[in-house]
Amino acid sequence: MAYLDLDFNESERREIASAWVDGVLDWASPNLQAIRSKIRRFHRALRGDRCCYCQKSFADDHPLAVDIEHVLPKSKFHMLAITAVNLTVACKRCNMTIKKSRIDFLHGRTIAEVSGIYDQSETYEFVHPNLDEYDQHLQLLTTSIGKHMLWRYMVKANSIKGIRTVDYFDLRSLEVDDLDRIQGIEGMSGSERALQIRRLLEVD
Repeated sequence: MAYLDLDFNESERREIASAWVDGVLDWASPNLQAIRSKIRRFHRALRGDRCCYCQKSFADDHPLAVDIEHVLPKSKFHMLAITAVNLTVACKRCNMTIKKSRIDFLHGRTIAEVSGIYDQSETYEFVHPNLDEYDQHLQLLTTSIGKHMLWRYMVKANSIKGIRTVDYFDLRSLEVDDLDRIQGIEGMSGSERALQIRRLLEVD
C-alpha cells in the first residue's frame, strides 16, 4: 500500500468538488464527512496505526483523536487540501500543539516557491510521511518496564532529516517523560529528582 493508492469514486469526487468555495476547500463541510473518514482509515492502515511524526500508537484511541494531517497546512496551501502527497495522520500533540500551521520546515522557501516542488523530498527539512522512508532516518526503540513503556528515538546514520525531525517535534521530551514516569520522579523538583535517582541506584 502506498499513499497514491487512496482513490475516490465518481460520487466522492462530486462531493469534494461541491465543497470548494472561491478556491478554498471547506474542510468542515458535512459533505466531506465520509471523505474525511475514508482518508483517516486509509492513512491509519498505511502508517501501521501510528502518528506519522512521533510514531505514537493509535490502537486505543477514538477515531476523532487521530488527526488528518496536511503536511503543508491547508490554511496556506489551499489547492493542496485534498492532494494525496499532502495527506497523512498525526497525533494531537504533533499536529495541533507543535506543528499547527507552521511552515518553518521548508528551508526558508516562500509559499510560491514551494507550490511547484511540494512533491519532492528535498523541499522538507523533516522526514516527510509520504516522500521519505521513516526507518531510513529514524528508528523508534521501545521496551517495557513493568506496565510502563520506554521510548528511544535513534537517528540512523546521522541523518539530517532524522535529527531535524527529533528537534522539530521535540521527541526527546517523550523519552524523558516516560523515563521520569517509570522511575517515579515525574513532577519532582530538581533536588527531589536527584535524591530519588540516588535511591533507585542505591547510592548513598
